[in-house]
Amino acid sequence: MDMDAISKIWTILSLTLNLLGNTFVIFAIRKCNAIKLDKLSVWIVQLLAAADIGNGIFILLPVTIVLFRGWLFGNTFCKISYTYKYVFIVSNIFLINFFSLNKMYRCVAPLRNRTIEIRKQKRTILLVTITGCLLLPIYSIYTTFIRDSRVIEYSPSQCMCWSVYTGQESHTDQVIVYLLGVLLNAIPCFTLVITNTFLTVFALVKAKNKINKMNIVIVILVTVIFLLSVLPYFIYYATSGDTWTNPALVRFVTFAVFLSSSSNPIVYLFTNNRFRNFTFQLIRHGNKIDILNSNFNGSFKRHRSVINTINVQPGHISVSDKCNS
Repeated sequence: MDMDAISKIWTILSLTLNLLGNTFVIFAIRKCNAIKLDKLSVWIVQLLAAADIGNGIFILLPVTIVLFRGWLFGNTFCKISYTYKYVFIVSNIFLINFFSLNKMYRCVAPLRNRTIEIRKQKRTILLVTITGCLLLPIYSIYTTFIRDSRVIEYSPSQCMCWSVYTGQESHTDQVIVYLLGVLLNAIPCFTLVITNTFLTVFALVKAKNKINKMNIVIVILVTVIFLLSVLPYFIYYATSGDTWTNPALVRFVTFAVFLSSSSNPIVYLFTNNRFRNFTFQLIRHGNKIDILNSNFNGSFKRHRSVINTINVQPGHISVSDKCNS
């Protein structure tokens, strides 16, 4: 089987899992509260799913069409698509960082009252994520449309549009690109490694029950899959610059990025009991499922009664699970 056939199968599977899986995740949370995590983590999971759907519609869908029919969208859309193609990847980087940081914070300070804090944290997460997502598009628009120092053209090896400087890249451009790479890629990836190392050690040493460990595993798996998806692309880009000399390798590292956008629903299915029970009952009973009285809800209530138990003794307070709720 040649690379072209593999690329077509991969993109079709990725696009299907992306759109159906992430749409189902949002539906399950909004309508049935079917993922058991703390409130802020569940909110971040919804944002991650929305970003992944955006990646599927605006990046993966055009790539899939290109593989079968060639570039059909014209030069104008080529330029436009280049300005936003990193938006959803960058949003994933920041959201997964906040996902990990929130879980680590809940492990360190389990008894803090977060009712007011959550609203502030949501505003901070949105502000930082949106700002980070806009930096690359603004710089691309400036260099491509305003200063006219780049030429955007379709790259067959990547199945998407790519840019080439019309002249010699200035020192200022090199510094800006380097700083953006550090700010949007290097620092967030380093932070992910640190936070997930902490969570792994905490799960092995401190976590007292299976539910707590599995909730930490969700964060770790989402992060690890994301890093495995995007790091090959960024490493190859950092070492090759604008010289993409190996079309097969370019296509591999480009398509690997889509793994993260399609895999998160599968991670939730295998690691979150409430989401798994809800999914299986929905498959078995369809629209006849009783959301309020079904087994997945009762099972959740039993877990919750154990998880939220606080034992108070003179001079001592202990919580059965530090990181779960």
